[in-house]
Amino acid sequence: MPSIPPTVFDPAVLGDMFNGDMAVMAAVLKTFVASTHANIAAIHDAMAQGDLVATSLLAHKIKGACAQSGARAMEQATRVLEQAAKSGDGPASEAAAQALTAQWSTLRKVLAVL
Repeated sequence: MPSIPPTVFDPAVLGDMFNGDMAVMAAVLKTFVASTHANIAAIHDAMAQGDLVATSLLAHKIKGACAQSGARAMEQATRVLEQAAKSGDGPASEAAAQALTAQWSTLRKVLAVL
C-alpha cells in the first residue's frame, strides 16, 4: 500500500472495523465513493439554489460517512461546511463547499491508488 497521509485517509479505521478484510474494505470504499460523489453533486445543487438547510443536512450525511471510512480531511471539511450552512452564512458556506470539493478531489486520487 502506498504511503498515505493519515490526515487525508486513515485505512486503519476500516481495517479495525472489518478486521483487515480487504475485500470488504474495498466494497465499503466503492460504496463510499459512489454515495459521496452523488452527495457532493447534491451539495452543489443546493448551494446553487441558496438552500443552506439542505446543504447542512448533506454535509452532515457526508461527515458521518467520512468518519466511518477514515476520510479525515474530508470529515473536517464537511464539519466546517455544515456549521457555516447551519449558521446561514452564504459566503462562508460557499468557501467551505469549495474546500470540500478540493478535499474530495484529493481523496479520490488517494483511493484510486489503493
